[in-house]
Amino acid sequence: INLPGNVARSDRAGNEADMVAVELAVEQASAPTDLQPGRSIELKFIKPGYSRYGWGLPEDDMIEFTRNPRILGIVGAISAEQFITDAAAARTEIPWVNVAPNDDPRDAWSGGPDRASNPWVFRCSGDLPRQHRILLGHVFDEFGCSSPAVLRTPSSGVHLDWWADHARHRGNPVVADLEWDPDPTDPAATWETLRRANADVVFTWCDKPTAAKILRNMRKAGMRQLFVGGPAIVADDFVALVGSDPGQVIALVPQDRPADDASDDGFRRAYASRNLRQGIDTPPDARAVRSWNATNHLIDALRRSATDRPAVRRTLEEMSRSAWGEAHYERLHGRSSATVARLQDGKWMTRRVFDPPGH
Repeated sequence: INLPGNVARSDRAGNEADMVAVELAVEQASAPTDLQPGRSIELKFIKPGYSRYGWGLPEDDMIEFTRNPRILGIVGAISAEQFITDAAAARTEIPWVNVAPNDDPRDAWSGGPDRASNPWVFRCSGDLPRQHRILLGHVFDEFGCSSPAVLRTPSSGVHLDWWADHARHRGNPVVADLEWDPDPTDPAATWETLRRANADVVFTWCDKPTAAKILRNMRKAGMRQLFVGGPAIVADDFVALVGSDPGQVIALVPQDRPADDASDDGFRRAYASRNLRQGIDTPPDARAVRSWNATNHLIDALRRSATDRPAVRRTLEEMSRSAWGEAHYERLHGRSSATVARLQDGKWMTRRVFDPPGH
């Protein structure tokens, strides 16, 4: 708790939204060519501090937002240790798009449990859904698979939702969607379900020991389907955990697009021009890029939703689980690629797979 007159905590300034980036996104969205008839998007900002009420906490600002029915969403930072802020966000029921650094080990991107504990807080996933689409196309086109199955664990997050959604768009919906029990009473039931469904590829996303256990059990049961996992399995000791007969195994290794991607030139120029510091053009840093993407993410949801908070939350939830939920991001960036790791002779080999033109 900061007392009046104390110097603000240095770590808070590094996590909060970058106001220049937020303002630029809102200004672009408010251009006449981008507006729907009768709709407008405006920015409401309360500067943190005690000037309005003399004493309080940052969460008090959320109460001010709650009382204004025109506020349909918040772009702000909730870091891993801000449990009170996270609880307040759930209680006030205003949709958030989080700009805090994504280094929470509980977060879905790092292979931890999904963030479903707070259904009002979301993130812009950037290029990740598109990379999942690229890998799925690679599996279908290069490996000749057409009957995918997904095997979910508590740490699968939204990754399997992206693959399942794109498989449906490709005309090859998943033939089995199963929950993996790490200590099954009847492990053969899972493999029998996959056999009956004629699955030719199994998608997973979990930690290395769990993935190794799944794959080891699959091979012991005579299941030879292509096995697809996440980055956690791309490790030298994975084969030792699985055994001598891992079969065909590939994994997606997600890549963050660099902040200085050439397709961001328009934003970078506008940001540097607006954010002059001591006469020097300041390019956007990682926090500014997260804020820019998060604001555009919320704006896209506002455009798709009815003008009430539950509707905006539902739209954000649909976007988070759709393989095409980051259309706003993809419109601002050029073609993409995915890094695919393949297990060959006990060693991982990586290659880049590119997004087909017009995809």
